[in-house]
Amino acid sequence: MTDQTVAPQNHFNASALLTIRESARTYQKLDLAYIAAGGAIVTAFKLSSSDIIEMTAQLWLAVVAIVVLLAYDTLLEKVIFLDWIASQQQSGKRLSSKIIISAISAQPMIHLIFIIVLVTGSLGYALGSHSAMQIYKGEAAIQVAVEHFRIKEKRLPNSIEELENKSPYTSQYFDLIGRSEIRIESTTDTVDKYRITFPGRDGKIGTPDDETVTAAIDLTKMYEKMRASKKED
Repeated sequence: MTDQTVAPQNHFNASALLTIRESARTYQKLDLAYIAAGGAIVTAFKLSSSDIIEMTAQLWLAVVAIVVLLAYDTLLEKVIFLDWIASQQQSGKRLSSKIIISAISAQPMIHLIFIIVLVTGSLGYALGSHSAMQIYKGEAAIQVAVEHFRIKEKRLPNSIEELENKSPYTSQYFDLIGRSEIRIESTTDTVDKYRITFPGRDGKIGTPDDETVTAAIDLTKMYEKMRASKKED
């Protein structure tokens, strides 16, 4: 008895193409779910048109990625449908099964990469936002400590270390912001007038992004308002 080798098929039959097309349509629906989720976020957070424009500008890569995904999935579904029509017409202009397999194999991987990048970026943004809030909280706490020191000692602290000794809870905030870069200075001869300079994102004093606070600015109230707005969101 001789072994008979079955010749590999170069094209999918009509039934297989219909199954593959349904699979491709699933990813189209997933693309629409991404867009719907974005719309739900806009609605839930009651974002204004300016907020939407700002968010789109910051997340433009994600917007482009969703457009690319939708275009790829729509095109793939269309190509499979046209190949199904060609199979019904017994046309010789058919796509190779290898090409279709390669295209549908890439589909889930593209979506997986998109989701991983989106989740990673979202977590990074959330952590950055939390870190910024902690810095705002720390600046407010340091200002309160300066006020308490001024009221009790009738003068401003001569150094960060002296202020820290009187208010030990500020240590964590000095370490977070950068103790060596914080400046506490008197703006006039009276001790109730002072200026606190915090380093900006670059962590250095003497650059354009420095943050200056005077006695007329209540950082605690500003922080509480910011915190309340975050809760409302």
